[in-house]
Amino acid sequence: MKKDFATDITSIIACTFLLFISIWTCSADTDGRVLCVFFVVLVICYIATHPHFFVADEKGLTVYYIFFLKDYFAWEDIKRINEKYRYRTVVYEFEAKEHPQKVFFMTSEFRKNYMLKRLIKKYWQGEIEGDDWENLKK
Repeated sequence: MKKDFATDITSIIACTFLLFISIWTCSADTDGRVLCVFFVVLVICYIATHPHFFVADEKGLTVYYIFFLKDYFAWEDIKRINEKYRYRTVVYEFEAKEHPQKVFFMTSEFRKNYMLKRLIKKYWQGEIEGDDWENLKK
């Protein structure tokens, strides 16, 4: 069984940017070191609470978080996938049958990116609701 994977590129870029800012502020005086600690804590919280990559196959989608946490969505259990706007970003919201939330940050919303959209289109038989680009192409 062949598996495909996708990463969240925007999260990687944001974390890299925040790390460079924290390194830059650490080289400053004591006020800069307070900012450095703030940015490092911000990066750690972001990395700990957001998914890093996705693995999909014919049976379902596995979402990997840090600390070996993972969440699994079987394609047959997914009722629909909605595209929604949340806090200036576009996310995919998975509506699945009886999907328990394991940890408070492991929700069924994932940031939209090209790689994740490719996986969904390739393996899921349904259609993404609210996808304006696909509606425009039709």
